[in-house]
Amino acid sequence: MGIGSELINWGINELSKRNFSKVILWVLEENINARKFYEKVGFKHDGTVKEITIGKKLVEYRYEKAII
Repeated sequence: MGIGSELINWGINELSKRNFSKVILWVLEENINARKFYEKVGFKHDGTVKEITIGKKLVEYRYEKAII
């Protein structure tokens, strides 16, 4: 397990201790490596897409993961 996976697992464990039921994050559409990583550690794209413009148009995908 790499450091990224360890950090995600640590964060999810901390949220679980505080009784959170899920984690939500936003990822830029063009950041394929990040999207693949989050999917690998169990996040799912929930179908929500947001467009913002900061000098150029950016598209973000919302990912979530249930905390058991």
